[in-house]
This record gives sequence, C-alpha cells and structure tokens, in this order.
Amino acid sequence: MLHGNLMGTKTRIVLLAGFLGAGKTTLLNHIISGKTEMSGIVVIINEFGSIGVDASLIKKKNTEVIELVSGCVCCTLATDLRILLDKIWKTYNPHTLFIEASGVADPHTLISMFKEDGIKSQIESYRTVTVLDAGFWEMRSIMGDIFRCQVDPADLILFNKVDLLEADIIERYLDEVKEILPYTPVVPTVRCRIDLESVLWSDSIKSHTLFSHDHDKGPGPQKADKGFVTLSYQNSEPLDESCFKEFVTELPLNIFRMKGTVRFQDRTVMVNYVGGKNEWTDEGKDSETRLVFIGWDVASEKTLLRLKECLSRIQNSE
Repeated sequence: MLHGNLMGTKTRIVLLAGFLGAGKTTLLNHIISGKTEMSGIVVIINEFGSIGVDASLIKKKNTEVIELVSGCVCCTLATDLRILLDKIWKTYNPHTLFIEASGVADPHTLISMFKEDGIKSQIESYRTVTVLDAGFWEMRSIMGDIFRCQVDPADLILFNKVDLLEADIIERYLDEVKEILPYTPVVPTVRCRIDLESVLWSDSIKSHTLFSHDHDKGPGPQKADKGFVTLSYQNSEPLDESCFKEFVTELPLNIFRMKGTVRFQDRTVMVNYVGGKNEWTDEGKDSETRLVFIGWDVASEKTLLRLKECLSRIQNSE
C-alpha cells in the first residue's frame, strides 16, 4: 500500500515518451540544465537494457535522478515502479516528477497505473509529452502499433530534429501529423529546445486531473516492446578504432539502436547510433566500453563475437 508524502503536497507528473533516439534524454538535459529552479523535482530514467547509459548523460542540478534498468518501466518493472513511487513521495515530497519511459514502451500502461487506488491520491495531474523524430515520420506505417501507441496518448508532441529536413517536407509532415492528431499540440524543435515554462507547465497544454472525468483514448495496444531484444557489452580493455568503425557500418538493419561509451587506446567516445546514423562525442580517456543495443530478432552471439574481434585485434598487435 502506498503512503502519502510527508508534507501532503500532490505531485505533477510529466511522462516523457518517444521512440528510440528521438531526443528524450536531450529534453531532460535541457530541462535540468536550464534556468528553471529544480528543487522539488525528481527524475526517473528507464533504459530498456541491463546497462543504464542515460544516467551518465543527465546533468544534475539540485534535483534527484533515479534510474530503473533491466526492463521496461511500463511492463516488467511496473511493480518496482510502484514501490519506487512510494519511496519518492515519502523521501523527497516532489512537486514535479519526470518519468522517462523506455523507447519501446507503451505509455498507456503507465497512465493506467496513475489511476490506481493509492497512487492517484498522490497525483495532482499528469501530462504525456512524446518526442517524435521528424525523420522517422515516413516510417510510421512500418513501425505499426509501437508508433501509434506512443503518439496517441500524447498531450504534447515535440516534432524534433526538424533541422535535418527540407522546409517543404517539414510543412507537409506537420500537416499530416495534425490531420491524424487534430487535438494534440505539435511543436517543431531542434534538439528539443523549447520554452519549458510555457510548454511543459502551461495551462494551454492539456493535463489530466485524477478526480474528474477525462477522455482518454482507451488502453491502446499492449506490450508494445514484445519482440524487442536488448544486448549489453561491457569491457575495460580498449577496442581497435578502425575495427569498431567497420563494426558500426556493418550493423544489420534489425539493430536500430546502439548507445554508450567506447574506449579506444588513446581516447573514449560516446557513440549514439540510430537507424544507420551515428554521432561520436569525445569523453576523455578513463571510461570503459559500455554499450547497449536494441533491435528486433538480434543475433546476439554474432554481434558480441564481432565486438570481441575489435578487442583481440588490439591484443594481437601488442
């Protein structure tokens, strides 16, 4: 049974949803590192994998960042989340709680949890913000249910990475979004840069209170992460850089997400790979290799063996 928080303050919840690599962590960084006063705010990060990469990217500023790993917050970790919410309300008494859902999660499941007895009494309101990679809009029919279940419950959509598209394409895409979701605000963004005060907390964006009749769009497709496979790799020894670059270019299409740090002999980089595109950022020299892969029907052993070749190439050259 959940207990009330210490001061009796009810919590506003902002659920951040969005497909893999859309920009949810970028949005959280923008929120936490901005000028907004962060005391009284708690952030829950959820990665669909056994290594929690995102926690190392969040710039903490007078707030609490809590990480859930090894599963999807909307599915296998639902019980853990209920226990965690109890501890958060008793320990931190937050006025605002951000929950970053896994990129393969169905937000409907979590929204249903907000309405449970013992939880809803602690919540003032909740709002779902979905970050949508504008470049993936044409792929919505291929993604199927997982795509629809993330945009359907959105109270706000951030149409992110519009700087990577031509202006006429952006206009057409936005028209199509509005045709499908006519009552949902859509904000085009670059790196999720938005006016946080007016967008995330504005009364002009719909929030759901839990003691009035609200018009949710139904439960939606369930277990949207079914069939997704996660693979983790962790090693303190350096990898051969040219071998790893070959490895990235040869990744099969069914591995659509890779994220984490990679240690080479002379440096460590943060690699962010989504749908064939990747970005590398220097991280210094001390970090180890910690990678998470997400895909569909992934040949795990083959992928790990290929990575180990990059490790053995260094060892054989010494």
